[in-house]
Amino acid sequence: LDLGGYTLTCGDPTGFAVDPYVTFTIQNGTYNHTAGKDDYGTAIEGTTHGNDTATIIIAANATVKAAWDGIGADGNTTVNVCGKIESGNVAVYGFGPTNTIKIEGAEIVAGGEAVLQAAYHETASKDRAPSNITIKDSNINTTATNGIAILISSNEGVASGNHTLNVTSSEITGAHGIVVMGTNATISGDDTLVEAPDGYALAITNNGNGDNSVGTM
Repeated sequence: LDLGGYTLTCGDPTGFAVDPYVTFTIQNGTYNHTAGKDDYGTAIEGTTHGNDTATIIIAANATVKAAWDGIGADGNTTVNVCGKIESGNVAVYGFGPTNTIKIEGAEIVAGGEAVLQAAYHETASKDRAPSNITIKDSNINTTATNGIAILISSNEGVASGNHTLNVTSSEITGAHGIVVMGTNATISGDDTLVEAPDGYALAITNNGNGDNSVGTM
């Protein structure tokens, strides 16, 4: 979708639903999604069917403004963000299993979590492959009072392995910086900054299940 330098505004609860086998790109303009919390608004949602993959691309010259959630990944969704996302709640939201999320050269400002992979459903997503999240050369920020900029969550023993998070040469800011569960996280780059003046810059936890935290950082 080439916006031609214009702004496209949509008020439907789900602005764009991207089916499996479809690659959907927004470029060259601003997409303003106005459906808010009461409508469970999602600007762009990658849908799933079995192991089929939907792909969502936010180009470097595109801005997505969402009153509530920005991009939702139902599962087996590939998300590439190179542009800008401003959201009232979660900016990039993996709420299904086995997502691949790549954020490079992007700017994300969220009223909730900026990047969130939710814990898999304990029965419906049992033994599904973990998700992979890569963040490079990007600015990731949450403005929420007790918000977490990057939250990668997992219920122990549900996914077939640990999620993977790689953060390189990026600035991460929020009340809490990066919190992971059931995840192998690598943070690198001399110019990487994780700033959390009111909480944890980096944390590994267990989501309240079991006695031990699972994963590495």
